[in-house]
Amino acid sequence: MFRILEAQAPAKQNATATIDTLCGRLQSATLLEDRRAAILGLRSFAKQWPASVASGGLRNLIRCLSKDLEDVDTTKNTLETLLMLFNPDESSPEASDDIALWLADEFTQRQENITVLLDLLESYDFYSRLYSLQLISAISTARPERTQECVGTSPVGVSRLVAILDDKREAVRSEGLLLLVSLTRSSSELQKVVAYENAFDRVFGIIDTEGSLTHGGIPVQDCLSLLANLLRLNISNQNLFRESGWMKKLASLLSDVLKAHSSSDGVPQWARPQQDKNVWGLLAVIRLFLIRGSIGTQANQRSCWQNGLLVQVLEVAFHSMMDLNIRAEALVTAADLIRGNAQLQEAFAQLDVPSPNPQPPVTQVNGHTNATFSPRDNVISALLEVALVTSSLQTFDVRIACCECIKAYMQGHTPIRLFFLRRAIEGHTSEETEPDNILTILIQNSVSHSGDPYRLWIAAVLLFHLLHEDFEAKSTAMQVTEGDAENGEDVVTCIQALAGNLISAEQNMEDERVSIAYLTILCSWLYEDHDA
Repeated sequence: MFRILEAQAPAKQNATATIDTLCGRLQSATLLEDRRAAILGLRSFAKQWPASVASGGLRNLIRCLSKDLEDVDTTKNTLETLLMLFNPDESSPEASDDIALWLADEFTQRQENITVLLDLLESYDFYSRLYSLQLISAISTARPERTQECVGTSPVGVSRLVAILDDKREAVRSEGLLLLVSLTRSSSELQKVVAYENAFDRVFGIIDTEGSLTHGGIPVQDCLSLLANLLRLNISNQNLFRESGWMKKLASLLSDVLKAHSSSDGVPQWARPQQDKNVWGLLAVIRLFLIRGSIGTQANQRSCWQNGLLVQVLEVAFHSMMDLNIRAEALVTAADLIRGNAQLQEAFAQLDVPSPNPQPPVTQVNGHTNATFSPRDNVISALLEVALVTSSLQTFDVRIACCECIKAYMQGHTPIRLFFLRRAIEGHTSEETEPDNILTILIQNSVSHSGDPYRLWIAAVLLFHLLHEDFEAKSTAMQVTEGDAENGEDVVTCIQALAGNLISAEQNMEDERVSIAYLTILCSWLYEDHDA
């Protein structure tokens, strides 16, 4: 009996045959309900059989997007099916990286295929927007250059993408933000078009909405990534940013971070890792305006100074509650802000910053202490103190960054270098001991006392840059001597003292950095200087 029933039953269809049947129905269907049923059927196979579904139904699925644009449910199902094709199950027998490339090629070879996805962004429906953005992102990942070209060619494509940043729904806005980051990474033309679609205003609006740098999460980090893409090596966008007054906004964001740290509640411990990433990202954005040799660097430096950005960067660099890596990055940023700009180098030396080693509050006559008083030092003195007096290995990056900042202060400015050298000579010859005097450190070979070779190394680097290819500076340094002839002591010149320390370091097998430091100075000093 059962054998008779089995013989009368219809033949079983395999997956491939079923998919072919559904693709045929989708192609020939004239009613919306029939197309929707076929799409739902294909969606159930898309994860496991992506190649079969794509080969028979991809073009019809794309055609349904434009044909059934007004039907939200059909559009949603179609977009879900297409997304599944880009992300098949790992266990699928048809899973392959080549499928994504093939799908992306089908979309990007025809401009209208990308245009229909951009048209869906006009709909305020949540899934239509979200899935369209995800689909364009998947296409861009596989074929970035072709996707950039198609989006840029579309008359209103970029404006619709940028307008997504105004969407109040976080999922949609974040997806649009990530897509813009991807599209603008390498296309200078798209960077310009996006910038002129009021992107800067929208990006800073998101940063403020998300809690600024202090409390903002991943969306703020993505906003900074987009800013970096729009500004990196793009003079046109940098000019637009500067002339639109956004430099002041950068200073304001750093000021808000400092206010949060200085408040009574401070910054919660759980928020600090993300805050550090955000501050790091903002400093990286600032440095994009300060590329050495770029034609716009001087104008950008002046704008940063006029809008108080350099002051805020220095406040971050010397704030005791900031992470050491952030402080080091801030110091390198400050160096870029003044390097090669004589006017700013001179103004830089007049600034005051929080003292690197503030003393405890002093009790007043009436018995009260002034807890709100924050001691401040001249920025050059503070930089020298951190670089040459601090000996902790944990602050190594900060010390090197301080050295870079001092080098930037002196670079290309002969009067400043001579003033710095003469001030060092005066401090060395005076009766008062200056622990941050580079000549004293080098002549007395402080490594044997402090056990810190980096202190001597940094002092050597600074003296090298003071003397290098500057005969007036070399002549001035030649006047430095050790020993009192009137008391019968041998008079030793600075060069002799440094050479003696080099020999001593080799004989005593001191840290190799010590020998290299002395050798670096002597090589530069003696080169083409017959008097030396």
